[in-house]
Amino acid sequence: MREITMFVAAVLVCGVLLLISSVSWACDTKEPLDHRLMRHEGVRTCAYDDHLGHLTIGIGHLLQRNEHHEEMCWSPEKVRHVFDMDVERARHNAQYDVSARTWDRLSQTRRDVLTELAFQVGGYGLSLFHRMLAAIQEGNFKLAARNLLKSRLAMQTPSRAHELACLLEHGD
Repeated sequence: MREITMFVAAVLVCGVLLLISSVSWACDTKEPLDHRLMRHEGVRTCAYDDHLGHLTIGIGHLLQRNEHHEEMCWSPEKVRHVFDMDVERARHNAQYDVSARTWDRLSQTRRDVLTELAFQVGGYGLSLFHRMLAAIQEGNFKLAARNLLKSRLAMQTPSRAHELACLLEHGD
């Protein structure tokens, strides 16, 4: 019985340490945006169906109808080039959706979170996060993070949403 108790205690200690390390990892404000996007999106040189069934290639690049090919593959250089263009487009969309005035007041970490969200939802999809954007414009990042976690996106990619919510709330 004593060995079982010691084993359970060791498991609990390891679990707490793992929980603590995962929370600090989730709020790593030092990780560059492109590294985090590659970690979340993955890097694939050949086309595949993403978790929603959309034909995708590279680093989360949704293929448009005019880009479709059956066995489509890209070189690593093309993957990076398209990724850089997609990130720049997402950054522009995020800045537009939150307003230039608010954007200029945000920390780089919070700008990166909004850019990643715009990248993930595509187009001007970030503009549909009305409550989150309103809270950001008010400077209420705790409420913005809570609103992000109430979204459909959080249900589709919960780990990613929790990480981004943490960065949004604590990313001074």
